[in-house]
Amino acid sequence: MKYVHYHELLKTMHTKNLLIAAVTGLVMLFLLPACAVNPVSGSREVMLYSPEQEVSMGKKAHPQVLEKFGYYNDPKLQTYISAIGKRLTAHCERQDIPYHFTLIDSPIINAFALPGGYVYVSRGLLAEMNNEAQLAGVMGHELGHVNARHNMKRLQSTVGMNILVAAVGAATGSSLWQNVSGQLMGLISQKYSRSQERQADELGTRYMARAGYDPRQMSVFLQRLRQLHSHEPSALEAIMASHPLTSERVASTSFLAKKLLSHYPQAKTTNQNKYLNTIDGMLFGPGEKAGFVVDKTYTNVFCRLRFSIPEDMKLKSLKNGFVLNNDNSQQQLVFLYRELDHYLPPDALTDAFMEKYTTRLLSEREINIGQRVAMVRKYEVRDKRGRWQRLKITAISRQKFGYLFLALTGQTQKPGYISDNLSLLTRKAAEAIKLPRIGIYQVHKGDTLVMIAERLLDSAANAETLAGYNGLTGKFGLRQPLPVKMKLKIIPAYPKDSRDSSSINRQPSNIIASVLPKTLRSGSLSGVATWKKPALQVKTS
Repeated sequence: MKYVHYHELLKTMHTKNLLIAAVTGLVMLFLLPACAVNPVSGSREVMLYSPEQEVSMGKKAHPQVLEKFGYYNDPKLQTYISAIGKRLTAHCERQDIPYHFTLIDSPIINAFALPGGYVYVSRGLLAEMNNEAQLAGVMGHELGHVNARHNMKRLQSTVGMNILVAAVGAATGSSLWQNVSGQLMGLISQKYSRSQERQADELGTRYMARAGYDPRQMSVFLQRLRQLHSHEPSALEAIMASHPLTSERVASTSFLAKKLLSHYPQAKTTNQNKYLNTIDGMLFGPGEKAGFVVDKTYTNVFCRLRFSIPEDMKLKSLKNGFVLNNDNSQQQLVFLYRELDHYLPPDALTDAFMEKYTTRLLSEREINIGQRVAMVRKYEVRDKRGRWQRLKITAISRQKFGYLFLALTGQTQKPGYISDNLSLLTRKAAEAIKLPRIGIYQVHKGDTLVMIAERLLDSAANAETLAGYNGLTGKFGLRQPLPVKMKLKIIPAYPKDSRDSSSINRQPSNIIASVLPKTLRSGSLSGVATWKKPALQVKTS
């Protein structure tokens, strides 16, 4: 047995502590060179990044946001959003950065801000609002995060802590501290603290009141979101991840609004009719490039096809396709589509997808699907563990699109499984399919919520939903006549999956994550000729 003398142990510990102290001191010297005055609080605080660097970060990240969520191509709505933003920023503390406001093409209820004054709201969020003041409140809240530099502080904390953790870990050889800190950093980077949310609420409510908007609409909308969460929680998953909807926020914004109205009695603008007229015709639910499901049929008007979902299967959306799961949530079939720069025949389409995998081609044959010739190939593919797995690919090419159906199990590899369920749409047929859009209805004499729901939403049972969407719950009975010329949002029926934030832009997972090339999963390519792939793993039949 090897003995260590007590004084030698103390000497070792002393040396290690000195090393830790020295490294920590160097880190702190790095972290403390730049003090700046917080434009909101007026207090001095450490800032590692200048306003110019902050703006540069936002500018570089902006294209990535548009690539992930999409840009809603409606000049009228985009101009409207920017005009509200300009009205609010005139009352912000920070006038040292340019501001940018963008409506993203996402049905998910969400709003967020990037460093440097980049603010985003989703069309899914706009669908839930009933007036311009509510939109101004949410945008004001995001401006509050920007002006108080909350996002920069989170970034700074992550960078600073990572430097410190790396330095201390190197000095002590401790991996435990690194693992724990990594989890903490994930929380910091994804979620605002309660105090930051409270401050952003306060700032946003103040900005909207100074701009002349009714500040009470902030708490009204927060309460609407809480009600929505009680019966459709998945629709709010994205916004609640970073902006917890607590009852405290509703109460505090309501209290603050009363105080602000005593200082800004002119703050009464809601612009309800203007708002409703502006969102009239806006897409609701799945976007133009996304598919939707009605009566067990997946339809995608952009890539022009329909697929009948077998009774024993459940469909989950992908960014550029879908995956079919069985009742045990096991992935069975993946469909992917891709816009092509130029026509690729089906065999070339499959080759581009499979060229770098270690495969054994078992068979190939051509079949007719509609008026198209499809290539069907069966492979054995070596997975990460060196085992050979069966995979069947059906490839179809059109002038501007390529389709791939990846059958992962024996059931979906049966002859006719794809061709019997797939229908290719002509351009004319696809254009004839109308996507769900928001409509605006002006109340006539004697109209009630029940009557309107029965006439426009196919069932009187939808009257309560109609009341909720229009902020009328508790204000009017379902059979009570509504004020003449009142305007109501008419929200079309939609599949629940269309607003599930775990579904929209969902990427393949588990087995499929290994099957599909990462670049294909991200939806970042314009053609399949540059598809890349990780190790392949395929479920056995």
